[in-house]
Amino acid sequence: MRQRSDGRQRGEHRRAGSATLAALVLAMAVLGGCAGTRIDTTYARPYPAEIVQGETLDIQVFRRKGRVEFTNTTARSFGPATLWLNRWFSRPIEPLDVGESRSYRLDEFRDEFGEGFRPGGFWATRSPDRLYLAQLEVERENGPTLYGLIVVSDRPD
Repeated sequence: MRQRSDGRQRGEHRRAGSATLAALVLAMAVLGGCAGTRIDTTYARPYPAEIVQGETLDIQVFRRKGRVEFTNTTARSFGPATLWLNRWFSRPIEPLDVGESRSYRLDEFRDEFGEGFRPGGFWATRSPDRLYLAQLEVERENGPTLYGLIVVSDRPD
């Protein structure tokens, strides 16, 4: 190849420009992936402190890899309900039949201000929230009822 007056060979400038463009496109793709999915927070509301918790159901709640998991091991089904964590964060859930298992991302649970439960994890910038209480709020004919659930594992990932 013939050298230019600045000492570089022809085509060298193009290769450097292509590498810079490729690095820029890769950086934008990586950063764009960090945006995450938008979570609907219209269900965010204050904890219903006026409802006294009734019985504790035989439903064990586990915290695993940024998720909360449980199985309805009772002999009854529950209509649409709200799952409360720590008397602060909530998320509506679909009807829960006998023997049915569920798994929800912890960051889908919101407080009355729309702030999410901090699940922790490798990329977390703040300490994770502990899971110490889980409750199920179910609407009944005589008003809402609050049931306790058994938290078995609260270990952040």
